Amino acid sequence: EGLIEIDPQSKEYYKKNLESYLSELDKVDDEIIQTFSGKKNKKIIVFHPTWAYFAKDYGIEQIPIEEGGKEPTAEGMRNLINQAKEYNLKVIFASPEFSTQSAKAIANEIDGEVVLVSPLEKNYVENIRKVARAFAGAME
Repeated sequence: EGLIEIDPQSKEYYKKNLESYLSELDKVDDEIIQTFSGKKNKKIIVFHPTWAYFAKDYGIEQIPIEEGGKEPTAEGMRNLINQAKEYNLKVIFASPEFSTQSAKAIANEIDGEVVLVSPLEKNYVENIRKVARAFAGAME
């Protein structure tokens, strides 16, 4: 609506683009639902709970390493390692925008790996597909 206010002559153009983008988002949503269907263990370990809304929307439980902007204590690290082993989680998701030191330490303890996923990619639609595939690939 803001664009239409400053450029009313292009109203139909903006509306058409909006409808097209919303349709594309609906399609991606359906794809992501399908990607996670049949996954039994919908848990992931993340360095930072960046993906909270995504996780909530698709029934995924995030187990965060960092909480409240703080790195985990030694006891917190032990608990995370135990959870990873209990749920057979082998991938720690981290963002390239944050340090991966704690994520790498946990991955080392569980014979796992750190996978970088960024919420800040330029192409939102392609990135969200990529993230969904990465999360699903880490689930049983």
